[in-house]
Formats: sequence, structure tokens, C-alpha cells
Amino acid sequence: MENDKIAAFDTLYTSNHIQMLKLALPLMPPDKQYYGAIFIKYMELNYTLSLGKYLKNQLCACNGLENYGMEIFLKEIMPFCSEKEAKKIKQISSMMKSFKTFQEMKSMMDLFGTDMFGTDIGGGGGFSPDMLKGILSDEQMALFEMFMDGGTQNEE
Repeated sequence: MENDKIAAFDTLYTSNHIQMLKLALPLMPPDKQYYGAIFIKYMELNYTLSLGKYLKNQLCACNGLENYGMEIFLKEIMPFCSEKEAKKIKQISSMMKSFKTFQEMKSMMDLFGTDMFGTDIGGGGGFSPDMLKGILSDEQMALFEMFMDGGTQNEE
């Protein structure tokens, strides 16, 4: 199944004649298909350059992009990634979810005036990040420590 955004892009930046050339490419002799593909790419580039001044910001104006964000983008590019890239994207998504969860927990703690363990924030109950070592993965712990340091990470 082709991605709708890719189809929208192709629709904006190609013509019907270019699409016909793409369909005719497999009918060409095999030794001529390479040059046919180059010609088609040239035609697409030429068409795009001719339309550039008229189509500024067209992709941003598509309906349904109000809620389009990084999480949706990462999900949509997964089918186009290598296995190694997909693994990294999953790690990034996991970190984003952890960060979002942390933000939600922090807002709840701020709302109730307590820390994670129900201790009054002003009461001096004391929180040690070591309490989380058995609960969080190494990546999540590193992310948590970064937040505890005020969002800055010392690079060595």
C-alpha cells in the first residue's frame, strides 16, 4: 500500500505524461530502460522546477496535518527503513514515550504538590535516583538523569 503523503507529493510534482512514460518504461528494450529512467527523472525535475513558484507551501496546506508530528512521522517512515535504521527509530520512539510519560508524571506531581512517592515536595523526604535503577532500563535511566540535571547532558 502506497503512503498517501507520497502519492500526494507525486501528484503535485508530476504530470500525466510523465506517469504514462513510467508505465511505458517496462515495454522498452532492456538496454534502453536505463536511459528511459534518466529521461523520466529529467522530465520530473524540469516539471518540478517549472511549478516551483506556483506551489510554494502546498504540502503544508494539505488537510489533516494539524496533528501531524514526530511520532506519526516516525511510524510512517518505518516501512522505508533498513533493519538497523528501524531499530534506531524504535529507540527514539521509546525515548519520546518515556519523556512524555515523565512530563505527565511531573505535571501530576506538581498538581498534587508531591514527589513520586507521595512525599510532600517541601517536606525534605529526599528522593534518590538510585531507587529507580531496578525499574528503568539503562536508556530510560540515562534519560531520567538528564532530566534531573536540568536537561543538559555533559559530553565527555
